[in-house]
Amino acid sequence: MEKKYTVFVSSTYKDLKVERQIVASALLEADCIPVGMEGFPAIGMDQMEYIKMMIDECDYYLVIVAGKYGSIDKASGKSYTELEFDYAKSKEIPIISIVHRDIGKLKSEDTETTTELKEALKKFRNKASTGLVRKDYIRSEELSGIVSNSVNKSIKLLPGTGWVRGDKAASVEMYQELERLRAQVKSSKSEPTLSIEEVKLLNDSIQETKGEPPQSISCADFLKKNIKLIASRGTEASMAVILSRRLKIDEGEAYYPLYYFRNILIALDLISLAEPKPSQNIRKIQEWNLTNKGKEVFREITLGREPLDLKSPEPNASPRPTKDQP
Repeated sequence: MEKKYTVFVSSTYKDLKVERQIVASALLEADCIPVGMEGFPAIGMDQMEYIKMMIDECDYYLVIVAGKYGSIDKASGKSYTELEFDYAKSKEIPIISIVHRDIGKLKSEDTETTTELKEALKKFRNKASTGLVRKDYIRSEELSGIVSNSVNKSIKLLPGTGWVRGDKAASVEMYQELERLRAQVKSSKSEPTLSIEEVKLLNDSIQETKGEPPQSISCADFLKKNIKLIASRGTEASMAVILSRRLKIDEGEAYYPLYYFRNILIALDLISLAEPKPSQNIRKIQEWNLTNKGKEVFREITLGREPLDLKSPEPNASPRPTKDQP
């Protein structure tokens, strides 16, 4: 059944008029329906309440962050763009975040001038760049491709409800079954993806590099930083390159923590391995794939929930019962 997905487009307005038009066109070309302030009617309703109502109706939320923080809501002291972002995150709507890579290259009129607004923008940029589907851009011409790829990937990994033509809609019985399944999935989300013991293992499994000064990295940190690469069927060779650059060590040395973490992630049923093709190098090109459990962890990270509780597990949470427990 062919579906069209709705995408709420959030950003400041005057400085990003052109960018918003490009994004809207890219969404239409991807068979999505853009929703934004350009189409808001003049009604006697609180602005933020109407925005929330529109976001509730959307399958995805896309935010563009450049050099302006935006109009401030007096009640909260936050910009409307940040309030929209916070609301979409609270509703667990998949977020696509597109952030300008270097605001120093923007025109002066497209950037904030006061210290207060600059600091607010800096904090919001950091917020919009953490734990989400996040892309950078410099030129507005890049946005069309970025939006197309990001939306297609989001639909594949986090499919929304979507819309269908009335004459092609499913039967009432099918909708009732879908609602039953949605309720079942919703109730299952109360159980954490990882137990406290598994979270503790991820955090306590630490590798120290040789070199001067030595550097430490935990399996939890490694997983959080690389799960997107694993989701795209990354190879050990590509992960070793990233790890060596990040820790500023030789690529060969990066394989030691890599293999150590690999064994832990396999034991926790978060990844599986495959050898896609023979390698010309001495080392085999081992491909990492996410298991179903790993995909659920990735989904929650993408939604910005920090589901792994990588920093610390819930203090009052109890471990999940094993199969032998009642």
